[in-house]
Amino acid sequence: MVDEMLVVTDIEFKDPNHGVLFEGENVYVTEDGGRTWNAGTGITRVCHEVTWASEETLFAVGNDNYVFTSTDGGYTWATVHAGRLQELLLGVDFLNPDYGIAVGDYSTVLRTIDGGKTWSRASFPGNMLLKSVFLLDADVAYLCGTPEYVFKTTDGGATWISDYEGNWERAFNRIRFTDDGTGFICGSGGILLRKAGRGIAPGRRGYE
Repeated sequence: MVDEMLVVTDIEFKDPNHGVLFEGENVYVTEDGGRTWNAGTGITRVCHEVTWASEETLFAVGNDNYVFTSTDGGYTWATVHAGRLQELLLGVDFLNPDYGIAVGDYSTVLRTIDGGKTWSRASFPGNMLLKSVFLLDADVAYLCGTPEYVFKTTDGGATWISDYEGNWERAFNRIRFTDDGTGFICGSGGILLRKAGRGIAPGRRGYE
């Protein structure tokens, strides 16, 4: 099955054995660390990122601003948000089964606090291509986009402020934080940014 795939858009594991993989409009699930994969159902758009919200609950985002969820570890999926055609959702993260944020082009920032039943559009400046989001806690989250943008929220995703602006020459593709609050961003041209952890001096953004 793996040899027949064309483009894998995302793969996420919750532990050494259980993971999901997206390829086109297809989703596959493994329970043995990737030795075997079984096809899931219910995905109707190309998905660009998937995240685990709990032991069995996942969310995935993709083309046409679609959001899908699975409550059985990735085997069956249901649509929980269908947006505008020809627009993209590229990044998604959930802090728990209820609270999550999805981001995409045209400065789209969607927020849910009820497990995806309803979604609200956050206030966001400009008209940007937003690619990745990471939730640190119930109040603080970061997102990055193209070209070389980083934004931060301290009110649970309702409003966002600039946290870093580069020289507009590269694309930021993914943002992640470690358990001690150290942040990393990767992007085009081999760029890798690091933000110091929670011990950073007040008032300093700390990107290197």
